[in-house]
Parts: sequence; C-alpha cells; structure tokens
Amino acid sequence: MKTKILIHPDIFYSSHAGAVVCREGARQLTKLGYEVAVFTPDEENREVADYKYYQRIPFRGISNYISYYYKKSFNKVIDDYKPDYVFFIGAIVNTPVVYLDICRKRNIKTAFLLFVQDFFCARLHAGLGTGECTLCLDKNNSYAWRNNCAEKQRNPLLYLLSYQIIQKMFLPRLRKVDFVLGSSDQQLDFYEGVGIKRSNVFKIPMFFDQNRIVEYNVPSKPYFVILGQFRHEKGLHLISSILEHVKDGIVVKLLLYNQAEADKFYAEYPDNKKHIKSGKLEVLPGITMLN
Repeated sequence: MKTKILIHPDIFYSSHAGAVVCREGARQLTKLGYEVAVFTPDEENREVADYKYYQRIPFRGISNYISYYYKKSFNKVIDDYKPDYVFFIGAIVNTPVVYLDICRKRNIKTAFLLFVQDFFCARLHAGLGTGECTLCLDKNNSYAWRNNCAEKQRNPLLYLLSYQIIQKMFLPRLRKVDFVLGSSDQQLDFYEGVGIKRSNVFKIPMFFDQNRIVEYNVPSKPYFVILGQFRHEKGLHLISSILEHVKDGIVVKLLLYNQAEADKFYAEYPDNKKHIKSGKLEVLPGITMLN
C-alpha cells in the first residue's frame, strides 16, 4: 500500500512561481512512488495537474481566531483521504494553526517547506531597503515597529499587532513539525534561530520544472540580465542604487512580464530613468522563461 501525502500549498494551479514549485514537488513525490493529493484554495484544473483534489477554505485574517469551519473542513479531508503525511508548502501567514494541531492530535507526520521568512519577519522577506535584516530574529520584534515594517500594509498598526499574536501561536507549533525543510544553510540557520531542533531540519534542493526551460543556442553577449517577479522582496527598489556603482559601458537588461509591469516600474522607481537614458539599463517587457 502506497504512503499517502496530502500537500497544503499556498496555491497550486496558477502560473505563479510558488504554484509551479508545488506542482513539481507533487510530480517528484509521485515519481518516487507516493500517492499525492492536494488541499488548495484555488479551483481544480486537471489540464494543469491531475491529482486527487480537496477544496480548501481560503485563509482570512480571522482564520487563526475563529477556526471552527477550518477545523471541520480539514477533519473531513483527513477522514476521507487518511494521509500518512501532510506537506505544507509556502508561508505561515496562509496556514491556520488548527491544521497543525489536528495533524498532531491524529498522529499524522508533518513537513513544512517555507518560501519566505514570515516565521520571524513581519516584512516576510527579511530585508530592509538597505539589505538583509534579522533584527527580530537575533533580538526582538520591537525592531519591526522601529523600522515601520508594515508600511506596505493597508492598516500597518493592526497588521503588526496581529502578526505578533499569530507568531506567538505559530512558532510553538512549528517547533513540533517533524520535517522543516529549506534550500540553503542560511535558511536552516534561521530555523534554528527560532528554536527548531537541528534534528528536525533538512536541506533539500528547490523543486523546479525543467521542461519550462527552453534551450536556445545563441552567442554570448556583453550584458547582464535581471529576471524576477515584480515584487518588493525581489529587490526592484534597489536597481537604481546598484547601477550607480556600475561602470559606464556595462549594460543591464531588465526583463519584465508585460508592458503593465514596465509602466509600473517607471512610475514606482523613477530614479531609473537616468540609467535608461544613458543606455546603462534597458527595460524589456514581454520576455519570459517561456519565450
């Protein structure tokens, strides 16, 4: 009888990078001989991925405070699928803590692969505008308030208050997860920093779908390429200041998903216009890994 794994992703069927990683993880686990099901808030799409599917109630800001329906739904899934493992992939901010409680109560092994540093960082990506930041991990959460780490939230004060409460709820449970996974030594050190036992921490390669990489035989050109999602944690806000230190004559090409992202880049980071005018920076929308 096959070992059953229930995957709990942030999202599964979309084209987002996190969803692509989750699907590849499911494929690899299936290839290894495990039976896989997914418990996800997005609509099933068998043209994208064909696994046993369970609809999950979308996470809300009150999910960790009013958990009755989440508890009822998850118990129903467990009763039907009877998994040996539940594999959480993504962020703690999208995971009701009651799911971990149910797994523990019902003796189901758990694994968690965290994509962001939200288990100790209110900004989620452990970085300030000047570089990486582990102040709240190394010292205390007062630094989230001092550095205005909720500045991009609709209600910063409420967000920071809620974050402190949910972190207090989540961290004791994260420390009891059987397998906490990361893809770098730094990530594993972060886990130990919040009190996770080293024996429960494991380093694995990040899954990615190699079929998405189209190989072209082209001659090398004398320029650098930046490719990434249009998100603050990818460092778009740092490009202009970095280019200040790049010698004239060196070209950097920024690949963006579409023209809308290019327009947003011009509007949000106008300091780059001087680099575009000088020819140091080229913004190329509509170029992705698929073309």
